[in-house]
Amino acid sequence: MLIGTTFLREVNLGNPPKVAKRVIVLGGGNVAFDCARVARRLGAEQVHMACLEFKENMPAACDEIQEGEEEGIRVSPGKTFKQIVNENGRVTGVECLDVESFEFDEDGRLQLDVVEGSESIIEGDMVIFAIGQRPEIPEDFDLDLTDRKLIEVDEYSFETSEDGIFAAGDAVYGTASIVQAVASGRKAAIAADKYLGGNGDIDEILAPVPEYECWLGPGDNFAKQDRCGDSCILPEERVKSFCCILETLDEGSAVTESERCLKCDIRFNIKPVKFWGDFQ
Repeated sequence: MLIGTTFLREVNLGNPPKVAKRVIVLGGGNVAFDCARVARRLGAEQVHMACLEFKENMPAACDEIQEGEEEGIRVSPGKTFKQIVNENGRVTGVECLDVESFEFDEDGRLQLDVVEGSESIIEGDMVIFAIGQRPEIPEDFDLDLTDRKLIEVDEYSFETSEDGIFAAGDAVYGTASIVQAVASGRKAAIAADKYLGGNGDIDEILAPVPEYECWLGPGDNFAKQDRCGDSCILPEERVKSFCCILETLDEGSAVTESERCLKCDIRFNIKPVKFWGDFQ
């Protein structure tokens, strides 16, 4: 049995574990699909996933689900596992029950209703648990942790229980979005800069600042410009290696895509509308 994040970390470090011919992945998020798809690339002949969520509510991205199924991964949604089945000390499968409904209470505890008498066995020789992840925080850091074993910080300064130590991202919030992680990292960096005597200005100009025309008119047929579709290499080819599965855009497609840009950053150069109260 393996933990999903540990499995993926070892693969990324160049120490891929040996996988069995039949692998069962418990979980329905992006990490679970990463584990399942990596297992296929490491030689697993059969990969079967099982998760609490029903198909339409699976937390994994739609393209992950589609591409995973194209690669031969079988997905069984609406399942909860009851026990690991073994024979003479060797894993032979997972006993599951059908899920009728589930929710998490205010304390994050799972409240689960199952269909009585719906026991079934998913056969497999290896089980990977990908049903949640948490950061590995060394005990010698001596930081106060929350009930979820995440780093406790001040919600405004992101300072931890140790003076001068700041934390942000998944170590504070748990699994969230990249946008939230980056935003909290910036806030923590600003707080750390001020702690060290700075003014909190961490902005950098990493690319030339574009100059826009003072007037922009509507673009002809702009709303009808379709997105260039992604093109993937064939499933039977991509499971043979860890190659990039999305083909890059050619020059013409890249230009077409750039012409669909909404130029959202222009809003920073637009003067705010003044109301009567602003002239008092």
